[in-house]
Amino acid sequence: GSEPPAVRAAIAAWVVLLALILGRDPLAPRLIAFAAFLILLARPEALVSPSFQLSFAAVLALAVLARSSLGARLRPTADDGLLIRLARMGGALVAAGLVAELVLTPIALHHFGRAGAYGVIANILAVPLTSFLIMPLLGAWLLLAPLGAAALVEGPLIFALDLLAAIGRTVAGWPGATFTLPAMPGPALLLLLAGATFLLLLAGRLRWAGLPLLAAGVVVALFAPRPDLLVGGDGRQVGIVADGRLHLLRGHRQGFLLRNWSEQAAASPDARLSDLPGARCTPAGCTVRRNGLDLLALTEAADPERGGWDDPLVAACRRADIVTAPFSLPAACKPRWQRLDTPALRRTGPAAITTASRRIVTVADRAGDQPWSPSALPGTRPSLLGAPAWTGVIAE
Repeated sequence: GSEPPAVRAAIAAWVVLLALILGRDPLAPRLIAFAAFLILLARPEALVSPSFQLSFAAVLALAVLARSSLGARLRPTADDGLLIRLARMGGALVAAGLVAELVLTPIALHHFGRAGAYGVIANILAVPLTSFLIMPLLGAWLLLAPLGAAALVEGPLIFALDLLAAIGRTVAGWPGATFTLPAMPGPALLLLLAGATFLLLLAGRLRWAGLPLLAAGVVVALFAPRPDLLVGGDGRQVGIVADGRLHLLRGHRQGFLLRNWSEQAAASPDARLSDLPGARCTPAGCTVRRNGLDLLALTEAADPERGGWDDPLVAACRRADIVTAPFSLPAACKPRWQRLDTPALRRTGPAAITTASRRIVTVADRAGDQPWSPSALPGTRPSLLGAPAWTGVIAE
């Protein structure tokens, strides 16, 4: 019944322990692949989830580092003195942090539009705290809890966990702790992952074939066209990305939707549609022209149930290429291309449109109509190792 990341961690731990019992190398890439295979056998959709990609990419990169010549040089030996041993351990922490950041940054940028800049520093502080204090205390707590004696270690454990959280908050609060990039397109991520796979898993000169793939991935990530018209799942909020700013139909209150849009577009949500050149706005909505497309974004004030649907609005509908509305549009409203009202958005979920190429992508398109992710109808969603849970329509 645990969340998928916890289940993945448990399976990975079982595989490592079994490898140790059998005398096998617990950091062998094939064992990591076996753990991933067990997850995908039960939940194949986990392959496209950020938690799966981040966790297994990090583990694989660290395993490759540990098995490399650099990892061998950083590993303490029996002949090392205390200072040499500490220096090797410090170097291993820095190298592990750098490798993890390099591998995880493209995945984080693809899914979240942002990545951390000081992960190495946070790891230098957090890894020893976790390894030498938190994990032993957690183990003691698990042993003592059934005996009713968990209070013996709860105080130090809580302090250690609070200290770990404080490290994360402090480092994240430093200037420039994160950097943003408009959401990386899927092809760019695939090129970067393919290049990293060549470099990490192949041997000899063939591994350097990954460098052109990495370069191509960077070029695609930086210069690929991105959606500039965003429509919320209920049709109430509409945003246009222009000149590094996110222009909104409604107010700028920072909720989850606006934070997500702002991160994906790397644009500040501090402007309104009415600020765009040529935009015309009334209480009923706004009309904006973008790359040759005419947008009519309606508000609740235009709802026919609030007092009828007049001829000027019907005429505006017919002149527009795209009409959005937080209600059901009457049959008389016939835009030239897309009609994104409440019934349509319930089927598709939120929409992202690249106006220059007239390309529209919806949540339903990305999720697909799969047993684990119903794209249109509500139903039960299976969990990894627990009872199924009810999920509403994807727009919710």
